[in-house]
Parts: sequence; C-alpha cells; structure tokens
Amino acid sequence: MQRIADDRREIYVHPGATVDDLPITDEVPIPPVAKADPFVPDNMQDPKIYTGDVIAGVSNGEVAFVELIVDKLEDGVIVAPLDRGMPTYIPDNLFSARILRADRMHIFEAIGTEVEPPDVEFDITKLETPTEERPR
Repeated sequence: MQRIADDRREIYVHPGATVDDLPITDEVPIPPVAKADPFVPDNMQDPKIYTGDVIAGVSNGEVAFVELIVDKLEDGVIVAPLDRGMPTYIPDNLFSARILRADRMHIFEAIGTEVEPPDVEFDITKLETPTEERPR
C-alpha cells in the first residue's frame, strides 16, 4: 500500500485490490469502464487516477462515498457510485473538492475492466427517408 500525505489529507493507494477489498457489505456489479488517460484531480499534484479505480472518501470516521471511475471527460469525471450503481457526471471542480474535503481517501486500483468496443459499422441503406405526401 502506498501512502500519500500532506497537511490536509491522507491518501492510501491499494494496488492489486479486488472487489472483496472494497468497503462495502454486499456484492455489487462492477460496470465496464472507458479507456482513458490517467488524470490528476484539479488543484492537486498527485495521485494519478485511472478509469477502473474505485475511490473511497472518509469524513469524520464515516465512509462518505465509494465510486468507480468510469470515464474522464474534458471537463468532468463519470463515476458509478457503488451504493446506487447509476453512472453520474461530476464536474472537475466538484470532483476535486470532494477529495480535498475528505479526511482520508482510499484508491483501489484497477477494480473495473475496460469495455471492449463493439464491432459495429453504420449502414445508411437501412435509414429510409419518407416521401413527402403533403406539407405540414
């Protein structure tokens, strides 16, 4: 386990973690994640966060959130809260603020697996254009 600490917070990175290591009491389905470059949250110097990582924030001795990093967009992060399961978009500034407000952060590396892109081609011939019968 790697520890990153400064005067404001402690971050623990758990390499080689599995779903069983997460701070949850029930089994949850882990959705696939996008392939994206690692990123560092706004106003922070470290750590790098990757899609597939699960982050857990602890505040006042209680787990505040546990979320799978699903994708990193230009101006935000898509996470899947493990207590709700529905992916949520969080703007970069709010994502970073939650990390900075937490007393302690845990990052469980590579819990989610990258989604395989579908082998799909578009076929314009299947899109019919109706003929105009009368103007509307």
